[in-house]
Amino acid sequence: MRTLYFSLFVLFSIVLFTNQKLAAQQQLIVTLNNSNIETFALTDIRSIKFVQQTMTLFKNNGSVSSWSISDIDNYRFDGVSGINKQEQLIGKLEVFPNPSSSQVVISFSSLINQRISIEVVDLLGKKQCDVYIGNHFGTQSYIWQVDIAKGIYVCRVLTENGIVTKSLIIQ
Repeated sequence: MRTLYFSLFVLFSIVLFTNQKLAAQQQLIVTLNNSNIETFALTDIRSIKFVQQTMTLFKNNGSVSSWSISDIDNYRFDGVSGINKQEQLIGKLEVFPNPSSSQVVISFSSLINQRISIEVVDLLGKKQCDVYIGNHFGTQSYIWQVDIAKGIYVCRVLTENGIVTKSLIIQ
């Protein structure tokens, strides 16, 4: 378990510092299950850690924000100013039922015709399966027959304009 959390820390550190030139425009958006949204400029973030089912964000000014992983609906890195622009450029992702045990409906809405890839990854970022790869426009639902072990996963949609994710619990 300790290796898992260290790997997540390394993954987020790489994401945070990979593109220094765009860092001033990028932000981390955390959407909670109660629909509250918290936004953080990447230039203000010192580190993000996942420890004992908790996501903790350490800011450069010394302040700390912390959430239970089960309270987080979605978190993503955004290079576009504004959540509505994010949805217009990339798309909107919904995953239900969540938690699930046998079948998951993955609904993705996009205002532009684009090639997408829908995949499920574990908390280490290792791809567990491809749900769909191909062209997409409008709102489409993709049904995934669950064929992986119980645990917490991330449904990830990769588009030509960015990536959107949703956490997914398999029981």
